Amino acid sequence: MPTTRSPYVVAFVGVAIVAGLVVLEQVTRPPPGCASSSSQTPAPSPVVDTCFTPDEDCTSLIVNTLGTAQRTVRVLAYSFTSPEIGQALAAAKACGVDVRVVLDKSQRSSHSDAVTALRNAGVPIQIDELSGIAHNKVMEIDESVVITGSFNFTKSAQKRNAENLVIIRDQRTASRFLANWSTRSSHAKDQ
Repeated sequence: MPTTRSPYVVAFVGVAIVAGLVVLEQVTRPPPGCASSSSQTPAPSPVVDTCFTPDEDCTSLIVNTLGTAQRTVRVLAYSFTSPEIGQALAAAKACGVDVRVVLDKSQRSSHSDAVTALRNAGVPIQIDELSGIAHNKVMEIDESVVITGSFNFTKSAQKRNAENLVIIRDQRTASRFLANWSTRSSHAKDQ
C-alpha cells in the first residue's frame, strides 16, 4: 500500500536540502576579499638561472641570453669593459634590436673595447650623473627577461672576482626593471 506523505514532511525535507546547499556553498566559497581559485588563472612562476664567478662562465651566459633578444635591450651599468658583452649588444643592434645603455658617470670618457663597440654600432649611450654612483648591473630584454646581480659587465667580474649573476624570466619583474631604467634614463645625459 502506497504511503502518503504529509505536506509538512515534504516541505521540511525541501528546506533541509536547500539549507544544506547554502551551507555547502558558504564552506567552499573563499572569505570576502579573497580571490576564488576557480576564477583566476595563477601567473606563471618566474624562471630563474644563476651563475657564479670565477668558477662559471657568466659572460657567455649573458652573451647567449642577449642573443635571444628580438625587440629591445635596456642596460644600466656601473662599469662596462667586457668586449664580449659589448660585441653581443652591438650584434643585437645590427639585427634590428633597439639597444639603449645608461652608464655611471665614471664611464663618461671610457675607451674600453666594450664601450667602443657600442659607439661603433650606433648604440645610444647616456651618462647617469645624479649624485652618488649609478651602481646598477642590469639588462632588461624584450620586457620579459632581466639580467642582474653583483656581476659588473667587466673582464674582472668574470676572471678575478667572486660575483653572482641572476637571470629572471618573468614579465612582471621585467616591467619593474624597465620602469627603473626609464627613470634613470630620464635623468641621464646623452654622451
